[in-house]
Amino acid sequence: ISLQPNSLYIFLIQILSVDPHWSLFITDAAGVATRYHWSVAPRRSLNEPIECYDARVINPVREVTNGGKMTLGVVRIMSYSPPQPGFDFNGLFSQIYRGISYNTVQMNRLNHISCWEWVLEALNLL
Repeated sequence: ISLQPNSLYIFLIQILSVDPHWSLFITDAAGVATRYHWSVAPRRSLNEPIECYDARVINPVREVTNGGKMTLGVVRIMSYSPPQPGFDFNGLFSQIYRGISYNTVQMNRLNHISCWEWVLEALNLL
């Protein structure tokens, strides 16, 4: 998938549940994409939160992820105006749901904690 430099995208990825997974991709001036999203957390016990914030460089961005999940849709936000180089997106986005996640997906959804709602919160911060 070819992404424009200094751009913001919403990605929809196929996952095992009925609903697709939502995430944000932001490209820098060189076109390198970083994915920001609310995702499954690595856990050592069932008492730990099941989901958490995650950010990582994705290079290259593909139609099918390394985990075999299909990209269903990519939307470029045309009104996005990139901040100055070095802006701390990670610091900004890590505040969403900070310290709030339950140990089951059902409890997170009952409390309006989801990848879709995370993306909406992130867009509001931008």
